[in-house]
Amino acid sequence: MVIYFLGAGIYSIAGAVYASSVLQILPRFWFVIAGVLLAAMYWKSPSRGRGTGVIAAQLAVLLSNAIARQWVQVSDLMKWYDPSKAPIRGEWGSFALFLATLLMALTIITWIGLTALRRTKSQSV
Repeated sequence: MVIYFLGAGIYSIAGAVYASSVLQILPRFWFVIAGVLLAAMYWKSPSRGRGTGVIAAQLAVLLSNAIARQWVQVSDLMKWYDPSKAPIRGEWGSFALFLATLLMALTIITWIGLTALRRTKSQSV
């Protein structure tokens, strides 16, 4: 249990350093607090519904991180780069690789969620 709190502390410190440099650019994502509250409730009293809530909150956090990363990249790049002046050249190989990786990740996440729900169906946890 101590290792989890140590990891969370290190992650929080690193995130705070990064967030202080980009916080004014990012939109506010208040549902992250809801995820923390759901995790605390699940830790205190595990149930299938709370487990599903924690999984949904984790997916929301991952989505918000992806959106925030793109938001910061676009905000920083627009200072030096105007995409309307760039020549367009189609490249489908990178998109196909991205799509295949995305589908694999979504399949794995779905499998984890379904396995967790199936395992908790027969048990109280």
